[in-house]
Amino acid sequence: MVKRPLTFSMADLKRLPSTSRVAFIECAGNSAGEYHAARGDELHNMHGLVSSSEWTGVALSTVLREVGLEPGAAWILAEGIEDTETWDLLGALKCNVAQGFLMSRPLPSDAVLSWIRTSEWSGYAEKKETAEAVQAVTP
Repeated sequence: MVKRPLTFSMADLKRLPSTSRVAFIECAGNSAGEYHAARGDELHNMHGLVSSSEWTGVALSTVLREVGLEPGAAWILAEGIEDTETWDLLGALKCNVAQGFLMSRPLPSDAVLSWIRTSEWSGYAEKKETAEAVQAVTP
């Protein structure tokens, strides 16, 4: 599946070009405030917990180029696709399953079925039986 099977040490990864992303993080429990009164007069008690973080690391596309992933690789699952460069590389490598902000930001559960039916990313038209299976298990 790869031309050069490699094991990367931390030192190896630090020698590769890296990229940084700043992300806004919201506590999953923040919506609880919609169901009960605020628990105090401090901002986090009224509106929930938030923070930001910066992730710095080596892009997947860089690692795949390093190992020489074969175009006929049997299975590729890619998560966190944020740019068209990575998407194009994975497409050329026949990636089987992918997700990331390039396709969609997080959706409320009641919007998922609509996204499956209308998004160019979902493959609904090509694989209607798969989309119907997802519909069967999605409330």
